[in-house]
Amino acid sequence: MTIAVCIKCGQRKFGAFTLCERCSFEPSNVLELAKSIYLSDHNFPMDQLDAFALTIAVGEPVEYDPIALTIISAPISQEQYYEKSRDFSGQLPCMRCGVTFRAQDRDAICPDCEQLLNCPISMCNSCMLAFDGAVKFCSLCGQRINTAGSVSPIVLAQTAAFHARLLKSNQKILSSSEKLNAAQNRLSAFDKERFELELDILVLYATILVLRDVASSRTYEVVSRVALQIFCDSFLLYGLSPAESQARIQRYVESFDEYDKGLLENANQRMLGLAIIAGTKLFPHEDRPELVFDLVILIGAYIKYSKELLFKKFES
Repeated sequence: MTIAVCIKCGQRKFGAFTLCERCSFEPSNVLELAKSIYLSDHNFPMDQLDAFALTIAVGEPVEYDPIALTIISAPISQEQYYEKSRDFSGQLPCMRCGVTFRAQDRDAICPDCEQLLNCPISMCNSCMLAFDGAVKFCSLCGQRINTAGSVSPIVLAQTAAFHARLLKSNQKILSSSEKLNAAQNRLSAFDKERFELELDILVLYATILVLRDVASSRTYEVVSRVALQIFCDSFLLYGLSPAESQARIQRYVESFDEYDKGLLENANQRMLGLAIIAGTKLFPHEDRPELVFDLVILIGAYIKYSKELLFKKFES
């Protein structure tokens, strides 16, 4: 039985979606349901749940992670989409590609998209290369691959999105550079808002970039698209309109394209190419050449931490 905390009064209860015996609150919409699962023993030990309960009880807000809530809410949203979109014959448009299909087992995603999102990806522990499908041997070194440790693209995308948010919030990484800190402090209020968005984009790009050298282009593209969709859904979950959310994601896509271009134009010095593009986006009014070296180190740190986090998924 799931042990959860009422998101309104902090009372402990059995079942994330059940009625609270103290305040009679019962979660109903997607955000309330996702928050209720978040504050349960599915995600936190009891002592941490008790801390959340006390925070709510004294009227303080709980800091929910928007990416975690989006990942949690995905099956809830799919269930609601299925109920809303299927016709009398059991057909509905795929939630991801829009192709009409006949649903089986209350599916909201068509078989083709399901296959693409859940195709197993295994890694060679010797070469650190990732392979699509049930590949038994590494094509580079010949070592047998442990397919039991395979991971799907959607899990990699969720991991990338979640850890990109964690890396972005880790102020120690950015504050290690005095020059970048000083440049950030000189930003205007408008440019600071732009800086935060562009840093979000840079960290997500660096996190996904880890897969570019080790996985197939198909896996890289699928993980990129799904991670971007997770961010888009997080904007919707927190109240942005579909148009506002789509406009923000378009900003991500455009920046991703510029970073890709920077990589191609500096094939032998990829980190330098990324740093130059990042400088123009993060600090549009600064003397950027003096910041490039520190940006190279910053991006390198994001990639290093991302590699460690993503590769651990193949070990679990």
